[in-house]
Amino acid sequence: MRNPSRRRRLFLRLGAGIALANASIALSQPGKTAKRIAWYGGTGIDKRHVENFREELSLLGWTDGRNASVRLFDALAGGTAPRAQREEAQIAAISDWKPDVLVALTTNGALALKRATTNVPIVFLWVEDPIQSGLVANLSYPGGNVTGVLNSEGPLAIKRLQVTRELLPKVNRVAAVFSERNKAHFKTLLDEMQEASRQLGLELATVSLRTGGKVADMISSLNAHGAQVVLPVGSLHFGGKGSQSVTDILKDMLDYQNQSKVPFIDNSLDSVELGFCAALGEPELETYRRAARIGAKILNGARPSQLPVDQAMQVQFWINLKTAKAIGISIPPLLLARADRVVQ
Repeated sequence: MRNPSRRRRLFLRLGAGIALANASIALSQPGKTAKRIAWYGGTGIDKRHVENFREELSLLGWTDGRNASVRLFDALAGGTAPRAQREEAQIAAISDWKPDVLVALTTNGALALKRATTNVPIVFLWVEDPIQSGLVANLSYPGGNVTGVLNSEGPLAIKRLQVTRELLPKVNRVAAVFSERNKAHFKTLLDEMQEASRQLGLELATVSLRTGGKVADMISSLNAHGAQVVLPVGSLHFGGKGSQSVTDILKDMLDYQNQSKVPFIDNSLDSVELGFCAALGEPELETYRRAARIGAKILNGARPSQLPVDQAMQVQFWINLKTAKAIGISIPPLLLARADRVVQ
């Protein structure tokens, strides 16, 4: 299994969740010489991603430890206290630190910070629809104190269905798996996936992952639907009291794929290195560099309200040839030739 620093996006972003609005972020920042950047993420923050963010900032003139300071705030840190209390405590800790810029992972994380402040600039990542969620008024002119990097999960989810049909022409039952707490953000997308599935001759089942549940619950639902392929949608998490560790979740998911011979066509390229069958998505490290570029502009004096949401999209297709062979999938030569990376 992959070590914690290499955990993929599928389970890494366990969501920043709902923070209590009573915590407000202070604006006065006396006596500071370095600009402060608060990174608000989920449990298991991937230091590799943070380092890419820091490296890009440095290239743009803002070096951590010299004229900038990047500090990590784990949205779910704090032991066994109820989730809302832990999130509130992290928001309060951010407020005490008096940051110049906030970096928020996930829609729920960005919404929590936006409820806490209307003044400190917020740069979001991994947000599927910032307009529908209420983070920005317009992608070109966001307004307010929020802008960021758009996650192209919508069009890419449709492309994964198309890849499914090309990779497995005899398959007809596909399961879209998503986290229960993200359901409101994905309503439109799931409807679009249903329509695309019909056009491709696929039967699409939607499987919602209950907060605090187990992988076994998901597997039971997949078996009930007779799923022949699994397509994760957005960030999957089982976060909750007594929930499985990320490492155990990944192991159970891989075991399910390999034993049932039901492939995962994921939204995280990194997952292919772990042993999942295939993935179509955007290079994650570049996403964090794009966020750093926005952050640097803000540190240089730009206002989030006038910084367009970054909509650039770099799509890649990765496939694990060893896994495909092990579970009985023969990759069509044309699809194999189009792969940006083949893991042997």
